[in-house]
Amino acid sequence: MDWMTGGNIWLVAANLFLGLLLVFWMWRCRELVARARRTRDRYRATIENLAEGIYQRSCTTGRMVSANTSLARICGLRTSAELLAAVNCGRQTWYVEPGRHDAFMRRLLRDGAVSNFVSEVHRHDTGKPIWVTESARIVRDERTGRPLFYEGSVRDITELVRHNQLEERLEKLADNLPGGLFQLVRRPDGRFACPYVSTSFVTLLGLERPTDEIRVNDYLRHVHGEDLAGYLAALDRSARQMTFWAHEFRYIRDPSTTMWLLVTATPEKLADGSIIWHGYVCDVSQRKIAEQQIHKLAYYDPLTDLPNRRLFTQRLEEAIAANRRRDEHGAVLFIDIDNFKTLNDTQGHEMGDLLLAQVALRLRECVRERDTVGRFGGDEFVLLLDGLGADRADAIANATGAANKILREFDRGFNLAGMLHSATPSIGIVVFDGDSHTTAEIIKGADIAMYEAKKSGRNNYAVFDPASLKSVADVYSLQRELGAAIRRRELFFEFQPVVEADGRVVGAEALMRWNHPQRGILAPGEFVPMAEMTGLIMDISEWALDQAVATLADWRQRPALQGISLAVNISVQQFRSDEFVERMRRRIAESGIDPARLTLELTEHVMARDPETVARRMEALKQIGLRFSLDDFGTGYSSLSQLNRFPFDEVKIDGAFVSDIEHRAQNRTLIEAILGMARALGLDTVAEHVGSPYQVEFLEARGCMRFQGFYYHPPISIAALVDLVDAQQPRLRVVNA
Repeated sequence: MDWMTGGNIWLVAANLFLGLLLVFWMWRCRELVARARRTRDRYRATIENLAEGIYQRSCTTGRMVSANTSLARICGLRTSAELLAAVNCGRQTWYVEPGRHDAFMRRLLRDGAVSNFVSEVHRHDTGKPIWVTESARIVRDERTGRPLFYEGSVRDITELVRHNQLEERLEKLADNLPGGLFQLVRRPDGRFACPYVSTSFVTLLGLERPTDEIRVNDYLRHVHGEDLAGYLAALDRSARQMTFWAHEFRYIRDPSTTMWLLVTATPEKLADGSIIWHGYVCDVSQRKIAEQQIHKLAYYDPLTDLPNRRLFTQRLEEAIAANRRRDEHGAVLFIDIDNFKTLNDTQGHEMGDLLLAQVALRLRECVRERDTVGRFGGDEFVLLLDGLGADRADAIANATGAANKILREFDRGFNLAGMLHSATPSIGIVVFDGDSHTTAEIIKGADIAMYEAKKSGRNNYAVFDPASLKSVADVYSLQRELGAAIRRRELFFEFQPVVEADGRVVGAEALMRWNHPQRGILAPGEFVPMAEMTGLIMDISEWALDQAVATLADWRQRPALQGISLAVNISVQQFRSDEFVERMRRRIAESGIDPARLTLELTEHVMARDPETVARRMEALKQIGLRFSLDDFGTGYSSLSQLNRFPFDEVKIDGAFVSDIEHRAQNRTLIEAILGMARALGLDTVAEHVGSPYQVEFLEARGCMRFQGFYYHPPISIAALVDLVDAQQPRLRVVNA
């Protein structure tokens, strides 16, 4: 009994222990389950919050079993539930490239895993493509090894792909740029390195590219020696001030090729104290050539390659400033070629250009390297002599010495395409210092002095005298006013009667006059040379012909003047016009005048150039009925040998010979020869500037038929000419009777 009671106690204790053990086991199991659940939840939370998308898919059905929110967002959806519904419905293909899913599955089933499988896929919300990289592995049954599902991760790499594509495009762009990209580093120890250059950089500069970097010294040794210091100074300035680097320089690519390069770069300071420039270099040779050509056109005369007015004026300004600093003098010489227009008119502009080019060479030889020879246009040259010393007298002596040297050079003559031509200069000199006012005043003073040299006989020089300013300024004023003289009807004719020995008026020469509003009546010598210089001579000459024809038409209505002929001078430029003959035909036809009453007076300059054309043109005008007179006969070099080639009706003996026959036997001999030749050729003769009975007797005794001069009549108005002819009418009727 007692034993039994003890046994029951042990049994109860054992049951109690077992009960407690069961309770503990159950508690432990619940704890393990709770812990597993917490671990699962943490795992799920971790997966849910990963940046990468995580999924599981069945290997048998292909259905997506699970996915985290990140994958849904990558695909453009909000929740994993939306993603599972979208994928498992099968209505949308995920991969952009057809067959891409099959390629993924083949590799997965073959290898059991796929790593970094890059594909372009569609977003489920918009359908727009994105780039992803996908990794996955197969999960198998532990007992059978049968594939249960595969799980994987997806990462959005769209920005990375676009960045890489952009880099590729930039690299292609860099290699196809007309210039080259580069990075240049200056380390704290002063050494340079080029960590990056584009292929186009190497190609442009013709360098051998090492495997690591361009050797900077190999590059610098190609920089033109005259430009290297400026190149390095610009680079150093950019480094010190951390400012944009831009510099143009010459680069010797090879012994036969020199280029102009433009380098531009932005500096950046690195943590170790180095400076790196990110830059670009390009070939600007064509632009530099164009700039040089434009500069040459803007600042140099194209015929002589001398500085033009603009560049000469700039250098004169610099010389004035330099003289002010040094307290020295300089000089300007203004040079005009005497009778240059005659050469152009008689031999053509080609000969004139040859002379100008040779003059330019001669003038260069007459001055120092530091001096400037320029051309202002036409036959006007200028010299700038700089640094002539502090003493004004010495400066004048140096300037006049240069002028004498130029005169001696011109004395040598000029060979123009085999023709020896003699030309003389007129030179005006101005000596200036640092206190001189303006370049315009200096140049004007030299021009005035040149004009004074011409007035004193040409082939000479004159030093500027301020007292001469007014007279020359008057000439310039006339030039400006001449253009308006025709419009304002200020030009008119006076008439120099042409008489026979007994004084009977048989004709008249029309002499142009200018009725200037302030200066009064001006003779042709005071404005015709200016008209030739300024190009107005054609307008004036056309007015003269129109007026001569109109005058003869008016004389038809005056009985006393119907038998009087009229002579008018023709300019060289006017007669050479291709339209001259046709215009004369039209004038004659429209006016109805008798063309035999109109005499065209030509000088020998008209015949000197292209005599065949001149002769044909004269013959055409002769067929109309016009007469021709050779004016100023005896003053030209070719008249005696060529006169018989042209259909002249008369010659006019130059008044310079007639006015001095009482005192110069040479003039008398020459006049006898002219009159004898005229008789032999059957030409009428008219003597100009007849001023005494002796001259009339001498000329008439040797066969001269008609006369002009103050001995008979000065130039008179049309009204005075009418009165003169009317006064002789009764006597003429008696003679005719």
